[in-house]
Amino acid sequence: MNIVKSILCARALRPWLVALVVVAGLCGLTNRCLGQGGNDLLPDPISSRELAGYLDHLQLTDEQRLTIEPMHEQYLAAFRSLRKGAIQRVLDAVRVLSDGSNGLAAPEPVEKFLRNLDRTLAKIKRADNRLFGDIELVLSEAQWPALSRVKLTRARKRLRTGVVQGGAFLNRGDQVDLSKLYEQLELTPQQRHISDPLIVAHERVLTRRLKDLRDAGNRMILDMVIAFEELGFSQRDMSDPEALRQTFLAFDPVRTELAKNLLEPAGAISNLNRKTIRRLTQVLQRPQARELRRKYYLAAYPEARYDLRSAQKRFAAALQINDLTEQLRETVTALGDDHQRSHDKITEEMVDHLDDLGGKMIMIDFDNEQWDALQQQMNAFEARWDQLNTTANESLDAVLGPQLVAMLGDRTNRPSQKNSKNPQPAGVVIEESNGGVVMRTNAGDILGVDALAPSPISERQLTRFAQRLALSKEQQAIVAQLHEHYVAQYRAHRAAQRKAAQTAQARHADPSTDEARQMRLHQQRQASQEAQELDATFFNDLALALGESAAPPNALQRLRLARRRAIFNRREAGFRFNLSPVKSNEAWVDLSVLVDELQLDAAGVPERDDIMRAYETVATPAFQVRYEVAIAAQHSRLTAMINLARFRDESEDLAADARHELRQAELAAYQATHETEQAVIQINRETLQRILQTLAGPSGRALQRAYNRKAFPSVYNSPESADRSIMAAGRLADLSDQQRKAIQTISREYQDAYDALGAQMVLLTEPDSARILAYDDPATLRNYARLRQELGIIEFDRNELDVGALRRLRTILTAEQQTRIKLPVQKMGAP
Repeated sequence: MNIVKSILCARALRPWLVALVVVAGLCGLTNRCLGQGGNDLLPDPISSRELAGYLDHLQLTDEQRLTIEPMHEQYLAAFRSLRKGAIQRVLDAVRVLSDGSNGLAAPEPVEKFLRNLDRTLAKIKRADNRLFGDIELVLSEAQWPALSRVKLTRARKRLRTGVVQGGAFLNRGDQVDLSKLYEQLELTPQQRHISDPLIVAHERVLTRRLKDLRDAGNRMILDMVIAFEELGFSQRDMSDPEALRQTFLAFDPVRTELAKNLLEPAGAISNLNRKTIRRLTQVLQRPQARELRRKYYLAAYPEARYDLRSAQKRFAAALQINDLTEQLRETVTALGDDHQRSHDKITEEMVDHLDDLGGKMIMIDFDNEQWDALQQQMNAFEARWDQLNTTANESLDAVLGPQLVAMLGDRTNRPSQKNSKNPQPAGVVIEESNGGVVMRTNAGDILGVDALAPSPISERQLTRFAQRLALSKEQQAIVAQLHEHYVAQYRAHRAAQRKAAQTAQARHADPSTDEARQMRLHQQRQASQEAQELDATFFNDLALALGESAAPPNALQRLRLARRRAIFNRREAGFRFNLSPVKSNEAWVDLSVLVDELQLDAAGVPERDDIMRAYETVATPAFQVRYEVAIAAQHSRLTAMINLARFRDESEDLAADARHELRQAELAAYQATHETEQAVIQINRETLQRILQTLAGPSGRALQRAYNRKAFPSVYNSPESADRSIMAAGRLADLSDQQRKAIQTISREYQDAYDALGAQMVLLTEPDSARILAYDDPATLRNYARLRQELGIIEFDRNELDVGALRRLRTILTAEQQTRIKLPVQKMGAP
């Protein structure tokens, strides 16, 4: 299925599938973690970053901003109460409605749920309006019009929730906020004075249209539930895939009429956007007008590939030639204008066609003849584009003449053969949707020889070895010679392995056969084993060359263990499911390497060395077991996926058995890898606590934070963290004593609060909370949704903590100091 067909298919199916999801199956399993809001059903509160963007448009004084800050804090406190009360009740109701084990929900509870949803949204609106009312008291009369736009912006954000937020319906144009694109334009104050009234009028109408669309979406949900009950499906078990398939087939004729209810409000928004663009085009300068059109069409009509192959780039390049006469420049400009008008006309016709098509897609059955007809229509538009560009380039060449054409060069923006053909990689390509997760695997390109053969010991690693062994210069020279010989052997072995793999691949043209897969697995394991044997030889040579007196007792053995852990601690050769709302790398942390990199203070070293030797002895085999289990799990899962691809088109029964086999393989793989990961994690945590007991305060905190960053990067390495700015401020040389003391206070309070929130987030990665793989279990899915809600709340609070810390820094540092440390500017959005 090509990209156009995929997009059009998604457009046609999304409206009723999204609504069905809301009432029948997986509501709450969104990809986005909201903060204090309700899983896309209800909006987040106005965050500090969002408020900063609003206030930028009000052009407030510093005194006004300081007055508004406590108002916003009161607003957030009130919203937290709302989150624990009315919003939580909405989410609890969703969990009840979405339990498909007892059939689809009946109309009465769904209608009650939708009324409660609207009432809760109204409560959020009242909380927002109270904040805006407080802000209005601080503003001057001249600032009130800007506040009106801010209110409309927030209103649209409230309305883009629920079914409105859940899908692009039949036209993506209804999802694009033209105001945001307009604010990105670089306009002079005079230009904005002319064009702002048009965008303000647009925002008022758009807000009303979004309300209509949201109401229509809610009506569609209720009508859908009523239709399901009338068709006798209200008590059907929706956790049964076959029952679900039969339900969809029987419901198919009904969806046409239900989806029509969304056509008018969705189309009205799309039409409004295009009408506003046409009006703005009449008052904006041509470059800004074209930029606005381009961004809107790319967002709303990606099928049109707006300007992707336009000859305009070649016209622009021609105008940069210095040898052009004024008359020739005018001719080239006129040709470019003519081409652009013709190009825009074709684009407008294609967009009109797509808008019209959006209303008809709900009535087709996606058979090949209809899809072919649709594709032919799209191809016809592209052919007109191609012909237009060809004619334009020929006209340009004729005007320029051979000499100038040679100076210009061939800059025609034609699609490359590679992009136009979209070649598929060799092997069996498998796409299987499990619980909303699409897996795409190329069976001929999984775990090549290089994936399991580790890289040789590098010179950098060797330098670290030499430092730990306290080698003399003569001994370092001996080690360098041994390493050079080792690397040469390593490269020779790797070349032989690749050649053998190529020979075997030529002999087994089909990589999905059992024989080919077993051969590949044997080669991979052999490559890894040979690498380990070369390492062992290298270390034996080191021991003979250096002698026992060259290093502290057991030092060389610890280096051997460190290398083995490095071999078995490569994630690219492993296999795991990301089953937690919080990404955890804790099973891949080598605590010995971490302690060595930090170069901790000398106090307590003998005791710490004993702890680390014990750790290395126990952790090394645990890393190896986890690695080998992961490799076996990867191949087991691959076998099941290949069988599924093989039987999918042969028989429904065979395909069903293959799907069951794949699911069982995934469950077994998850259980096996999960257990080995937990073994490493337990060793790391126990050892970390023992090491922390040997360290003083600052060193202990440094180790704990370094471990946290390695183990939980998505928690402790947030790009929005204020930590970098706080540290940069503390390093300023011209701080006064008062400034330095204030920054130290901010740092201490920020780190304590940040670590506390991070600890709460880490709890969401615990093993019992991560078992989402049983995606056919409604209770497991609901638990996962709950975890994501909890994570969103913590992330929102952490973002507020970051913004608050940066705000406090601004009150302490001078403007020049803020510039020197590149303190982030709080300009986070626009109405």
